Amino acid sequence: MALYEYSAFDALGKKRHGVVEALSQKAAGRKLRDEGLFPTKLTTTGNPVGTAQRTFFRRVSAAQLGVATRQLATMLAAGMPLDEALMMVAEQQTQGSLGSVLTRVRDDVLQGSALHSALQAHPKIFPPLYTSMVQVGEASGTLDKVLLQLAEFTDDQARFNSQFKAALTYPILMFLVGSGVLLFLM
Repeated sequence: MALYEYSAFDALGKKRHGVVEALSQKAAGRKLRDEGLFPTKLTTTGNPVGTAQRTFFRRVSAAQLGVATRQLATMLAAGMPLDEALMMVAEQQTQGSLGSVLTRVRDDVLQGSALHSALQAHPKIFPPLYTSMVQVGEASGTLDKVLLQLAEFTDDQARFNSQFKAALTYPILMFLVGSGVLLFLM
């Protein structure tokens, strides 16, 4: 099986982008038409499924996840349907693999999965705390508010990681310089 990137229109005429898994390009087109999409562009990613999935599971920075979570929360608070909000957030991701992962999450949601279980399929990107909070938000009907809290938490986490790295830079540099001087003197 291979992965195919697609651009398509849905029944309402909205442009959709994503990734579909199929045996051939013809089968991918058939699968998209079965889902009510009309493909305009269908290209192979050039990777077998195993290697493509590895790129989907690359780490995403906490800052990038925080921004995407805040965007999703804002769209849901404005009354946008979940699948459309996921697609819009996925299309706005220009770096890393988060856009592809969000497209897969959207596909899982469209197939009937709950958002938290679709996110749990990507544990390297969405930690257990994140998916548990989403599950609570879904159960309580306050998903937009929970996502906003998650965005703030993720932003704080990114800020802490940045400060931690900055605080360690000088001592590590001094250790390396000191070691270099010691080696030079010996």
